[in-house]
Amino acid sequence: MEEGLPKQFCHVPVDPLEAAAMRLHSMGYEKVGLWGISKGAELALTAGSLLPGLVNAVIAVAPMNTVCQGFSKQKGVTLMPGSTWSFHGGEVPYTGFGLDRFPLAQVLSKSLKARELTMDDLYIPLVKNPAPAAIIRAERITGPILLISLKMDTMWPSEAAAEQIMKRLREHGFLFFCQHLNYDCGGHLFVPMEIRLARAFKGGRGKYRERSRNARMDSLAKRWNLFQNVKVVVKMFGELKENTAQHTLCMPLCGRMIAARKCPDLFSDRDAERIVRELGAGLSCLRRQMGNEANPWYCLDMENVIALREKHIPLGKHEKNIVCDLNDYSWVDKISFDPAKGIVFTAGGLFYYSEKGNVRHLLCAMAERFPGGMITFDAVNALGLEEVNAEVKLAGNNSTKSFFSLERPREELESRSPRITNVIEKDYADGCLKGGYRKTPVTRLFNWIMRAFHMGFMLHIEFRESQQITV
Repeated sequence: MEEGLPKQFCHVPVDPLEAAAMRLHSMGYEKVGLWGISKGAELALTAGSLLPGLVNAVIAVAPMNTVCQGFSKQKGVTLMPGSTWSFHGGEVPYTGFGLDRFPLAQVLSKSLKARELTMDDLYIPLVKNPAPAAIIRAERITGPILLISLKMDTMWPSEAAAEQIMKRLREHGFLFFCQHLNYDCGGHLFVPMEIRLARAFKGGRGKYRERSRNARMDSLAKRWNLFQNVKVVVKMFGELKENTAQHTLCMPLCGRMIAARKCPDLFSDRDAERIVRELGAGLSCLRRQMGNEANPWYCLDMENVIALREKHIPLGKHEKNIVCDLNDYSWVDKISFDPAKGIVFTAGGLFYYSEKGNVRHLLCAMAERFPGGMITFDAVNALGLEEVNAEVKLAGNNSTKSFFSLERPREELESRSPRITNVIEKDYADGCLKGGYRKTPVTRLFNWIMRAFHMGFMLHIEFRESQQITV
């Protein structure tokens, strides 16, 4: 055992993953994912279910659908009287093997006969009849889930476990993208590279070696392609779907980051008194992403979302969380405003789920209340709106629908109020992160389509100062 690692698989704390995810979010990383194999897959799914909002994607290879009883490998293999995992000092409920001791002789005998390591007899009862409290609540994970299992897995029935997880996700109306890849060839240690331990399983050696290698490479490619596409799907679940805690955690971050990238002067430390208000903030770490510690920064969202921000995201300098219902426009009158200092609003992904008339009414109210201020947000045209709804349905969510679209943003918005001015349309995809992002052929094609068909764009809108309005 390496120094600092647990000497047994019993009461291993999930807390370090929580601390690591919080640290990464505080550094400005908007999404944190977990990837695990075997017991690591069990840990990734368990941690994801215990850390909603902090964990934004899970890849589980050879997964388990229940938390299992712990064991130790100090003296052979010994079953421990407790759970594999613990969290915040408490034991995570588990399904026991129902045995007094590890059946070493039985496992060795069967493995020798099969000419590969096999313990599926030990785990089949756990997968089929897990303790109700020990079932991994995968539906709590706030992001896409990819399960990879093998028909030739003899360590435990990963295929059956993955099917149970997928069934549970469907029953609970899981909001995010989820997929189960099941391969005919391959052993329990199904990793892209060649490793010696994988030879312990028949599915990865001998006559199956080449087919197993092809399957592993295929899973790697599909994993990459899946999450390239999921970026679009995840973005669609905004904050405005009522009475749903889960969707508020999957923040449409792209719009916020592009807004910051495209309009750096509006958030500049040079203008340190200008107030920034992030509408529908969710668990966004936009301010940290930008490295801005000078401007006063206010994060507005529903009560349940702000409670999660308070729990998981430490407040920065001059930063404050504010509870409000953005569907109730009275919040506009509750915000203190000094025209001399200025104010900036950012609303990435916020307006999709509102009717066009409601969004225009809100913008007019803001223009009246905050003369000299501005707002930036992302939007789509009618064709883009169809794609948004299609992607959401593709993710398995048939209850959420988007409504807001604009064909001629400047004409449609400036005509609504004399206070709405300088409506500028900016390219949607060329901002994102500081330093840019990797542009693959897929992303280049996606960006070209977005531009050519005017399907998505960023909007910069200013609110005219009172003295600039002539009657």
